Amino acid sequence: MYSQNIKKNYVFSFFMNFNVTSAIWMIYLASIGFNQFHIGLFMSIASIFSALCAAYTHKIEKIISEKLLLKYIPLIMSLTVWGIALSKVA
Repeated sequence: MYSQNIKKNYVFSFFMNFNVTSAIWMIYLASIGFNQFHIGLFMSIASIFSALCAAYTHKIEKIISEKLLLKYIPLIMSLTVWGIALSKVA
């Protein structure tokens, strides 16, 4: 019975955006004795934390990419060797 549920859970996780790690995490928590309420609580906290981290990571990435883009615009826009030499990119 337990192995059938694991197989069904893997099939379900495969068809739901190919995410197998969350299935393993839930099965592990159930196997060490957590009830469904605690598993749901852990999964909801993990989802909220993941969304918050993604938002801050995107903000930091946007700041860094804008600085790099402003630094490399003269190099990208230059058409001659003199333009590249004057673009001040080391």
